[in-house]
Amino acid sequence: MTYKDMAALLGICAVSGILASAPAMASSPQPLSPQAMPPMDLSVSAASPVQLVELAGADTGDKATDEQLKKAGQDMVPADNMKKATHSAEPTTQPAPEPMPMKAADDKDKMPAKSMPAKETKPEAPAKPDAMMAEAPSAGFYIRGDVGYGFAVDPDGSTSAGAMTGESVDNAALVGGGIGYRFGNGLRTDMTFDFRSDADVEATTAGGTAVTSEVNGWTMMVNGYWDVQGMEMVTPYLGAGIGYSRLETTNQTGGNAETGDTSSNLAWAMMLGATVDVGMADAVLDLGYRYIHLGDFNQNGGASYDDLMAHEVRLGLRYNF
Repeated sequence: MTYKDMAALLGICAVSGILASAPAMASSPQPLSPQAMPPMDLSVSAASPVQLVELAGADTGDKATDEQLKKAGQDMVPADNMKKATHSAEPTTQPAPEPMPMKAADDKDKMPAKSMPAKETKPEAPAKPDAMMAEAPSAGFYIRGDVGYGFAVDPDGSTSAGAMTGESVDNAALVGGGIGYRFGNGLRTDMTFDFRSDADVEATTAGGTAVTSEVNGWTMMVNGYWDVQGMEMVTPYLGAGIGYSRLETTNQTGGNAETGDTSSNLAWAMMLGATVDVGMADAVLDLGYRYIHLGDFNQNGGASYDDLMAHEVRLGLRYNF
């Protein structure tokens, strides 16, 4: 084998090694630098002085023709315009982008809701009754004492000679007391005794003579009341009563001298008032009005007066047991 044949064989082996390592180099993650490995042109020109190359393992008598060598060079030597393997992503020295700033705290639409502290719950206080509400008093007995003043309504008078004119009865003070019972549901009842003091009676007879006398009276009444519940300091009430009246007159002066007389009548009354809490444990003040019909009264001799009535203003104190 000549020197020229050995050189041609070494060139072919080098080209074969380059071609075998090309796929591995293309898939390598390290980029190829042009300064590190310049392109090589290993093609065998037709004008090359090499004519015969002894192939490894071939007999010395086997000779490669010029056409075979040329074809082998075209097949094995990479072309000049062969693309170089490059990485699609090369390392960069640019700094990483800064993270997006978070929303401001006042962006109520985007910020997550803060956990609110649990509202402290207080035990409910027991319901208190209204300041003006009060429970009905319990059942039980009571006693009462009253004073008052009666404004009499003028009665009609007559004598045996005919009707009198100018009749009048003066107003009079009164005092009374009684005992009663509360039923605990706003209803109560009592029995009262009242004395009406002497009141002047004046009239003119049919003959034109002025006569005068006095009248007083006792009453015993059985009364029923409805206390309007729902107010603490003041308790209004309505009532009515029926009973007995005893009217007594003194001697009459003027005209015919007639002595006094006594008459008994059916009496009735209607009441309206209110009890007021005065701060005492078991006592209340009673302010009331009473319209009372006492009946007839007369003189012993023929003079008589019909339907003595009065409007009474009363002040009482009741003590509950």
